[in-house]
Amino acid sequence: MFAVACELNLTRRISGRTETIGEMLATERGSLRALPVERFDCAERSEIRVDSKGLACVRGSRYSVPIAHAGRCYRAHPQLQTLRRPERGCRDPVDRGVAEAA
Repeated sequence: MFAVACELNLTRRISGRTETIGEMLATERGSLRALPVERFDCAERSEIRVDSKGLACVRGSRYSVPIAHAGRCYRAHPQLQTLRRPERGCRDPVDRGVAEAA
């Protein structure tokens, strides 16, 4: 369904432009690089600390975590809805789900 909508969008013309989206894509396609062969993680990462009330702020939203984690440093991966808990400091994360942070 998404692919069909994308194909239909190629015939659309943006107001003020003379070419369709498909024509502009054809022009731009020659300057695009190929996708990398190896997989890569494109997650947005941020380092956070749990405050003294057991709250972790990720992208402007506060999340409650067990108070035992107050003052600890975490790495947040918002699109995965997980926090990564480091063993030492903020440099060496270990996977932990938000619900598993206890």
